[in-house]
Parts: sequence; C-alpha cells; structure tokens
Amino acid sequence: APSLRDHHFAAMPPPAKLDRRDIDFQPRMFGNNVDPDCSAAGLAKGMLAVSALDGLTPVIADAMVPAFYAECVGVANTDAAIAATDGAVLLDVLRHQATQGFSVGQQVSLAGLFGTVARNRTSLAQTMAALGFAYIGVNLYDRDMQTAGTWDDDGRDPGPFIYGHCIDIWEYLGLADTDTARIATWGQLQPVTWRWIDARLDEAWGLFWRQLTPERMTVEDDDRLAAMVRGMA
Repeated sequence: APSLRDHHFAAMPPPAKLDRRDIDFQPRMFGNNVDPDCSAAGLAKGMLAVSALDGLTPVIADAMVPAFYAECVGVANTDAAIAATDGAVLLDVLRHQATQGFSVGQQVSLAGLFGTVARNRTSLAQTMAALGFAYIGVNLYDRDMQTAGTWDDDGRDPGPFIYGHCIDIWEYLGLADTDTARIATWGQLQPVTWRWIDARLDEAWGLFWRQLTPERMTVEDDDRLAAMVRGMA
C-alpha cells in the first residue's frame, strides 16, 4: 500500500487540539446498522467530514454505499447477499475506489488518493488536521458495546472480542491519554479517549478527494499521492 509517512505534513507537529464542535458535520448510517459495510460507510462519512470543513454537503445517496461495498467484496447488490458477508479488507476497498471510483450519486464517481498512516496519536492527529479526518480500523470488545458515554480503556479486561470495525476520527480536545476525541460511527459522533484509540487501533489511513477539497493540499503533495496510487495499481 502507498504510505503518507514521507509527506511533509506527516513530520509536522499536530495542533494541541482540534476542536470542531462548531462545524456542522453530521455522520449518517449508510446501512451499517444492519450490514457489515462499515468500510464503505467510513469512506462516505469521510466525504461528508471534509466537505463540512468547507461548509458544504456533498450529494451522497444512501443506497449507493452498500452497493459500492457489494462491488468491493464481489457479491450481488441484494440485502441477503450483503448481510451474508463478513466485512471487507480496508486496503481492498481503498484500492477499488481509487482505481474504479466510488459512485455516490454525483455526476462522476469519486476517487480518493490514499496512504497508510503511522499508528500513533501524533500521526493520526496530524492526518486529521491536514486531510480532515483519519480512516482507521479498530478491534471492538464487549465493554465497548455495553458502555454509554465516553469509550475508554483503563487497563481492565475489555471482555470478549466482538469484531473489527472501521471508523473515522474527526476531532480531539487534547493529546493526553484521557483527553477525548470524537469518532464517526453508526451515524453519530462518539466520544472516546486517546488511550482507547491506542488500545483498539489496528490500521490507519489518510485520504484526499480532489473533487471535494481541491485546495486542501499542495500541488506537490497531490502529484506524489497520485504517483503512489499509479504504482499501487
């Protein structure tokens, strides 16, 4: 997979906090309450997130998200076929949208340039600041599913492993272990601590859609990301 680790923004110190409580980002479910399409839903929520930073709401038809997921895992676009799957590999989904496009209901499909991000809070925070959000894979445990309010990991037994999940990290109010961040998952912004993210994190990615945020990165960054995707394909 291409990597963002050698980009200049990856080496810059992140902001001490990234407070976006005044920005109208409203995550949507995109079928993930009934289907294992969190990988595709995470991409769609990322599109909403970066557009919200510019005060925009892109056209994303809800039904197109599970349809894209079905393409990625190679099944028919039916409720039964999608429900029978076990989720997708994030790299497969990212590669598919970069090379084939993600049709969301706009005139053209969206294709996001992407790369891996180091699995530490400094890199995740800088990715959020530079690209709008971080697209990550996490492992969820029983205590996460049973906890109301802020999700935390204080070292106690989290209970049985439930499943892997894809979420977007949107903002944070500090970078200490117990400082809170908010993640977009299951149609809402869920507060979590950084130590929860550290304990659950399995993989991390950054994405950039030229069509949605053409001014957010430099021409040099855009060209280098495009070259990475060409090499990957």
